[in-house]
Amino acid sequence: MIHTYLIIRGISCDWECMDFIEYLELWLACGLMIGFCYLTFSLYARYLYFHSMIGQKELASGSIELIGEGKDSLILPMSEIISLKADDNYVDIQMIKEKKTLRSSLSAIENQLEPFSQFIRVHRSYMINFHYVEDYPRKDTILLRQRDERIELPVSKKYQEQVNELFTHPK
Repeated sequence: MIHTYLIIRGISCDWECMDFIEYLELWLACGLMIGFCYLTFSLYARYLYFHSMIGQKELASGSIELIGEGKDSLILPMSEIISLKADDNYVDIQMIKEKKTLRSSLSAIENQLEPFSQFIRVHRSYMINFHYVEDYPRKDTILLRQRDERIELPVSKKYQEQVNELFTHPK
């Protein structure tokens, strides 16, 4: 490469290891390889960026898109989500009128719901919408209301302090 630099600068090389044509071929090959890699990756990055911008759906006010593994996603109104239950590699989402299932872990869904303070984790397998809490009778149980029925969910020791804090200082 030093030889190439010297020839480009107009300084002749007396080492005679390569002639001028071989230097040009070397530089051309390097330029094409770098250009090809740069162009390919920059066009791919641009494609991903525009695809993500076009692929985003307009969400109704108060709705959230929960993204699961692969191409699974659900757009749900946050006010209708009562609880979420982990079931192996799936999350069962209990809503007011129906139950939906999404292939994901509860931790991944929890990360997506983190900006919304109404959703709290109460157990390794359960997450709830605080707006549907009816009662917190014991340290290990929380009661939710769903229309006319009551749902009783466990509260694990790990999350009891967090749930107690919500009942003493509601948001």
